[in-house]
Amino acid sequence: QARQWIATYATTDACLSYSDWAGEVLTDQSGGKINYIGSAPPSAHPAYQPMSQEERRVNRENYGIDPNSKIIGTVMRNQRRKLYPDLFEAFKKAKSNGIIHNLLVIGKNDNIVWEQAKHIPGIVMCGFVTEKLMIQIIQGSEALILPSLHEGFGLPLVEAMACGIPAITSNVFSPPEIVKD
Repeated sequence: QARQWIATYATTDACLSYSDWAGEVLTDQSGGKINYIGSAPPSAHPAYQPMSQEERRVNRENYGIDPNSKIIGTVMRNQRRKLYPDLFEAFKKAKSNGIIHNLLVIGKNDNIVWEQAKHIPGIVMCGFVTEKLMIQIIQGSEALILPSLHEGFGLPLVEAMACGIPAITSNVFSPPEIVKD
């Protein structure tokens, strides 16, 4: 598939990517045949903004979440590169070591993911949610984690940071570029 993309991009007048990492990949894999002119990363919608402590408390109560609980959010699909089995196993180990956090998982996932999650206390599978609810979950979290091995960009990281929420991610491909500051 990558060869097909490279061949397509090589026929364009110029190419703009969503990250410098992606631009480097295009340039390297095409042997310099692509006219890469730079990156233009997407930004978060203006609705992604910090929430006051009182708004967080009310938000949690509205969704039946203990206002004193700690939440780690994640947005993912059931692709192996998203490392959901590893995240679940690490969370299970952290729970057994006494962390009080819950892990709220946002996104459409197959039954195998739901099956794995239901055996681990503290994991809440939210499934596909509206954008409004996703924003509220992110705003109400103590952190957002995106442990993916391969992200082309990682928009949930930008969205979390726009809400003033720390973003935890892997150190490969484009996420380090996104969370570098």
